[in-house]
Amino acid sequence: MITKRKGADGVKNRPSNKSKTADGSITRHAPWFVTANLAIPTISFFVFTVYLTIQMVVLSFQTMTIDGWAFCGFKNYVGTMKDFFIPGYESNMALINSLKIWVWHMITTYPFAIFMSYVFFKKMPGNFAFRIIYMLPMVVPISVMTMVFTWALDPSIGFIHNALSAIGIHQPVESGGWLGNDSAFNTVMVYAFWSGAGGQVLYFAGNMSRIPGEVIESARLDGVGFWRELFQIVLPLIAPIINTLLVLNVGTVTGFWLPSSLLTNGGAKGYMAKTIAYKIMDTAYGSNAGLSSAMGVSFSLIMMPIVMGFRKLMDKLLPGVEY
Repeated sequence: MITKRKGADGVKNRPSNKSKTADGSITRHAPWFVTANLAIPTISFFVFTVYLTIQMVVLSFQTMTIDGWAFCGFKNYVGTMKDFFIPGYESNMALINSLKIWVWHMITTYPFAIFMSYVFFKKMPGNFAFRIIYMLPMVVPISVMTMVFTWALDPSIGFIHNALSAIGIHQPVESGGWLGNDSAFNTVMVYAFWSGAGGQVLYFAGNMSRIPGEVIESARLDGVGFWRELFQIVLPLIAPIINTLLVLNVGTVTGFWLPSSLLTNGGAKGYMAKTIAYKIMDTAYGSNAGLSSAMGVSFSLIMMPIVMGFRKLMDKLLPGVEY
């Protein structure tokens, strides 16, 4: 704490950089400690965000030739627009898949996570077992989870495959089973639901636990039932976190790729389960970093106004509530 002291002549001296500790001893502040703590994130921001973004933009205007990198103007951007937005191209399928995953999360994962969070909030029978089931994907590495999921769907030893076959739901082995080209993307969406629900439950349940007990008790005394309490009391009070997570979910349009890669490697034929992010990564590893950079820059520019517009829409539909 910086203090000002008066000298013998009554004139205030210069601020002191000394402060008292809990035991009353005098210590000197160490400005270098604060500087070092601020330097680490600052350097990381400029190196891994600013510098790499500039490099990506520069690279998006170049193409690889036998003589090295050469300026190619907007060729990579024209190729990006053509591949992603003209039907029939592989990249267009990746765009459609990404939009499907975003909608899938909106209509399945979030409503289910809110309902399960409410079940935990009400401390209904069996909620502890369900907590373990839905939190498990969060504590187990994704590589292990996808490996187990793949084994479970294996046509020869997979217990999920055998269970589905026993009730008459078959997937031909000749087509690659549940991870083959015909059903690869549907399998990825089921995995995304299972692995993503636990994280959302954690957020919603945490916010529900902050709801004042007096509000719930008053509703109970007024005869408010299970569903009415959920829709008229709980949901309005947790609207801010729903708003935030729905806005963040827009990022799955351009950020979802790892489950598709680990489960199906893009699909049996290499494209049926690809997403935008998967296509960008695949293009970069395919020695076409210029086109990959143009894809990244293009979708960054496209998504920024979409995210801001969606945030404004959510602010109107789900306004914040103070309690």
